[in-house]
Amino acid sequence: MRPPAFRLGQRIGPWELSSFLGSGGNAEVWEAGRVEDADAPPLALKILKQRRVDSEPYERFRREAEFQASLGARSGVLPLLEMSLPSQLEKGERAWLAMPIATPVTDALEGAPLNVLVEAGARFATTLADIADEFDAAHRDVKPGNLYAYADDWCVGDFGLVDLPNEQALTAEGETIGPLYFLAPEVLLRQSSVDYFAADVWSLAKTLWVLAVGQRWPLQTEHRADQVGLRVADLRPHPKALLLDRILEQCTTIDSTRRLSMREFAAELRTWSAVISDPGQPSFDLSELGARLRQRLASEVNARETREWQLEQAYNLRSALDARLEPLHVQLQGNYDAVEIATYDTLVNNILKSMEAAGRPEVLWAEPVADRIVTGPDFNPFVFYVGWIVELLDDGNVRLAGVIGYGWERAAGDEMMLVDERVAPVGSLQADQAVNAFADELLGLVPDWLGRFIERLPRG
Repeated sequence: MRPPAFRLGQRIGPWELSSFLGSGGNAEVWEAGRVEDADAPPLALKILKQRRVDSEPYERFRREAEFQASLGARSGVLPLLEMSLPSQLEKGERAWLAMPIATPVTDALEGAPLNVLVEAGARFATTLADIADEFDAAHRDVKPGNLYAYADDWCVGDFGLVDLPNEQALTAEGETIGPLYFLAPEVLLRQSSVDYFAADVWSLAKTLWVLAVGQRWPLQTEHRADQVGLRVADLRPHPKALLLDRILEQCTTIDSTRRLSMREFAAELRTWSAVISDPGQPSFDLSELGARLRQRLASEVNARETREWQLEQAYNLRSALDARLEPLHVQLQGNYDAVEIATYDTLVNNILKSMEAAGRPEVLWAEPVADRIVTGPDFNPFVFYVGWIVELLDDGNVRLAGVIGYGWERAAGDEMMLVDERVAPVGSLQADQAVNAFADELLGLVPDWLGRFIERLPRG
């Protein structure tokens, strides 16, 4: 972390710096007192580090100051008390903005009930909606660090990135600006046309999630009310937490046109505050016990979800293998009448099962399949078979094994060859490659073995 550009006790205009409060990309914020009035309360002095008045940071600072001044002393906005924006800077002179010292929202809401957080969120959303309606301006820097508690109100501050109509763009094409971890995906992807009002809705929703669950950074994905483990309902149990998750979901859709507007966001949060969980019944709250139950069952739930995912991946591999073996099915069907495609075969199944060595992990799921050419009498046909099996093993691996051969179905003396088994972690690229390698080997054996079968077909 870089040391501050300014120093304790330094004079900036009529102010003396007394305590470093923080910094952003272009400015630092210090607690400062008026030199000529020791009894005046200290304030927060935002000082621009850039001294070139023709620079982009200086122009942004000017716009921020002028826009915040145009907002006036309205509720919901951290007021601008004084400012200095000289057209030319003398030696040692700096551009600055003076604001009251306010409590950062993270400190103000620490340990507060969830309903207080939602009320604060509704207030922030209302303020941003009012500014959007009145000035056609998007904030573009909504994050916990720019939200405050001040004078018994919840206030929005720092308009350094405000997007104003009829103002020349200061952001270079392809440049990403704003609170990185709180940015909407369309802003991160630097799309050519961004609705910054919708992007502010995303940023405020992510801010509320962070404040609700006590995290520093949000997840840069859609918030899902059906995604167990990442919801407010999971991380901060409350009788109405899932209702809040539903609101956040509507504000963080990838498609920005489907998000709530900021005004609708505020209305939904106010509705949340007014909702009674069960108006016909006395208060009944299992949230604490529910949290304990989820904690005790976490390993079981995780194991079950992991197994479900592994099974899905095994099914996908089975389908991928079938697709790779489609040429075998097609050509056998095109040349022989008595062909059975992708059928269950007891002989093949028994052979493949017998390949399982002692100590192999338990098989959770298996699907054996065979292509067969059936000739000869019904009571004891002479059969050519190509078989394979896909197994999901208890250790999280998938196993592919195969066999090719021919012979009388109800007599000993078959000729056959085992295809080298492949074992790979389920859901991995290794498993995908194993499918391809296994299919290539199996298909490569068919011409030779089919030729042997034809030579040994019984006469008549």
